[in-house]
Amino acid sequence: MRNQGIISRVVIGLFCVAMLLPGSARAQSSCEGNAEVTRLLELLVQKHLLTRQEAESVRAEAEAPGHLATATPPAPQPAGVKLPESDSQTAPQATSPEAPRATASASLRERAQEVVAKLPVKISGHGQVEWTSLPGTNSTFEVRRARLNVSGHFGQLATYKIGLETLDSPALRDAYLRLNVLPQARLTAGEFKIPFSQESLRSSRNLWMVERSQVVNRLVPGRDNKSGGRDIGAEVGGAYNFSPSTGIDYAIGVFNGAGINRKDDNHRKDLALRLAIRPLKGLAFAGDYYNGASGASEVPRDRQDVEFAYTRHSLTLRSEFIWGRDGAVHEQGWYGLGGWRFTKKWQGLFRVDGYNPNRSQTGQGTTTYLGGVNWYFAPGLRLQLNYGLENEQNSLKDLGLSQLQFEF
Repeated sequence: MRNQGIISRVVIGLFCVAMLLPGSARAQSSCEGNAEVTRLLELLVQKHLLTRQEAESVRAEAEAPGHLATATPPAPQPAGVKLPESDSQTAPQATSPEAPRATASASLRERAQEVVAKLPVKISGHGQVEWTSLPGTNSTFEVRRARLNVSGHFGQLATYKIGLETLDSPALRDAYLRLNVLPQARLTAGEFKIPFSQESLRSSRNLWMVERSQVVNRLVPGRDNKSGGRDIGAEVGGAYNFSPSTGIDYAIGVFNGAGINRKDDNHRKDLALRLAIRPLKGLAFAGDYYNGASGASEVPRDRQDVEFAYTRHSLTLRSEFIWGRDGAVHEQGWYGLGGWRFTKKWQGLFRVDGYNPNRSQTGQGTTTYLGGVNWYFAPGLRLQLNYGLENEQNSLKDLGLSQLQFEF
């Protein structure tokens, strides 16, 4: 019996060593390990070193828990996937067959995002479904916008964009090429937004209120002729930064002045200038100037704008004052907007704006008071609710707007 115990321990020890060896022996399954024990015991029986009864006893002892490493070896990690240091210390083996697969999927998603960011072509867009209840109109649902954009780059030399509005005619909204001439200067040619008014320059997908203020829609060049703030021309613009959050932005452009997808309708070109100063982090002041002529009769058209913007933590304040002249008619308007981001998904807003279409006449102005809330309930999805009052010639009327937006 003493010899049996010695032989048993020898056999078990040899098998454990075999299971721990590198290479193919390490990758054997528990079934293959048991087969190896059986072959060794059979050899000892043939050499008359063990009886059949003793061999069966040794096999039972070898298969008992705690004697042999019969557990399934750790699943190999996919190439390029590495567990975090804390996980590798506390859980060297995969807790389930899905764990390494999920890790690999996350890594593949990250790599895919990197590849997409480097692609020379990018497709994006957004749609807006709106419900409105405005003075003088029936409340109605409508698809307000359905935009599709194709943009990209030619290395570091240039970028381009083609933007389409699938609901309106003309459908082409943007079509330009932007050359990076110098670090502080770039040349843009084609159809794009006129450098005038911070609210006009913001994309409709990034507007906090459902609609832009009265003065922006009525007086900003390119919006006063229903062209979405755009025109055909060329511009030199750029930025000079004193620090990551301070600096000067500028733009000088020459445009047809006739609107999108239209040739010049007179012999004059319109001039647009914009200068913005960022003296402190979150603080900006800007001034804009536009001079041109409209129509074959070349009616003089002038616009001036002063702007203010301030952002600190969850608070944002913005305002503009715009003056305009079309021939002998002088107009003006303004707005003030405040926003507070309560949480990542919720934002509260309040805006007051006024517009006077003719300063030489009294009682022509209109003022609106509008409150709103934005709910960013999922990535790429947003619900906007606005409600307020319009005061026109001392007559108050209700305003109601809501909009569901999706973007990609």
